[in-house]
Amino acid sequence: VAAVAAGPADSAQMLVGLDAVTGQQLWSARSTLRSPESDSFDPRRNMHGVEDLQPGPFLIANRHSNTSPWTRLDTRTGKPLWMLDAPVRPHCDGKVADTQSRIVAATLCFANDKLEVGVEVLDPDSGQRLWQTTLASGIPKPAGNRYELFVTPAGLDGVALFHGSPERSTSQIYVNVVSHQMRDLGPHDNVVASFDRGDRFVVSHHGDSGNTELSLYDSQGLRRCALSPGLKLRSSLFGTYSLYVPLANGVVVANGNGDTFQTVDNDTCAIGATQKASPSVDWLAAVTIALGVFPQPLLDLVARAAQFG
Repeated sequence: VAAVAAGPADSAQMLVGLDAVTGQQLWSARSTLRSPESDSFDPRRNMHGVEDLQPGPFLIANRHSNTSPWTRLDTRTGKPLWMLDAPVRPHCDGKVADTQSRIVAATLCFANDKLEVGVEVLDPDSGQRLWQTTLASGIPKPAGNRYELFVTPAGLDGVALFHGSPERSTSQIYVNVVSHQMRDLGPHDNVVASFDRGDRFVVSHHGDSGNTELSLYDSQGLRRCALSPGLKLRSSLFGTYSLYVPLANGVVVANGNGDTFQTVDNDTCAIGATQKASPSVDWLAAVTIALGVFPQPLLDLVARAAQFG
C-alpha cells in the first residue's frame, strides 16, 4: 500500500493498494488530511506500513493518535474491517511494534511528574485488547523532558524496548507478546533487527574491550549460541535493519560486503552452506540498498534489491 500526495499545498491524498506478486492495482481511495485533534477519519496519519519504514502486516489509520479512533483497513480491498477508540491513553505516546500475529503499541505515558512505560496488545481480527502490561512506572521526570522510547522487532512474536534519558538509561527488555514472557537483555546487549521475522533473532553484545559478539536468541528471549567472530552482518541502506533471514532450521545472512550468503544452524550457530553471489551482479551495491531478503513458499531464499536511477 502506498500513500501518494498531489503536492505540499494539496491536502488531498490517494492511497493505492497493489498486488505484491503481480503489481496489479487492487484499489484506491481518496482522502483529505485532517488535524490530529479531529475525530474525523484520517487514513494517512501514522499508518503502519505506509509512512513508517518498518514493514508490518496491518494497515491502521490514526495509528499514533490517542484521540481519534483507530481503523484497520483491508489491504486487499481498502475497506474498513473495524473501528475502535484509541487504546493508547491520553498523555501517552505510542510506538508501532506489530508482530505477524498481533497489533502492538509500546507506550510512554506522563502523569503527576512521573513517567510510565508499557505495552498494549490487540487482536488484529477484532481490535479487542488481548494483553496490557506495565514495564516501568514512577520514573522521575527528566531534566528538559528529554525521555525516549525505542522499539525493535525481535523474533516472530517479540519486541525489544529501550527507554531512557541522557541522565538515566535502561537496558533493552525483550517482550514476547503471545506468551507474555519478558527478559532483561542486559546493559550491553542490543537486538539486531531483521526485515523478516522467525523463531530466532540476533543480539549484539558489546564487551568491555570494545569487541562485539553476535548471538542467536530464541522466542523465549534465551541465548542459544554465539555466531562465528568472522561473520559480519551487512546492514540495509538506512542502517535500521541487518540483512539476515530466520528460516525453519537456520538463519541465512548476507555476510561482509554482501559477496556471500551463508546459512547458520539455529541451535549450534555452525556455519553450513556458503553461496557466492553471482559475478554478473554488483552485489556490493545491490545488497547495500536492498530492502531485505525474504523467505517465500517453495523457495529457500529470495534477494530483493532496488537500484537508484
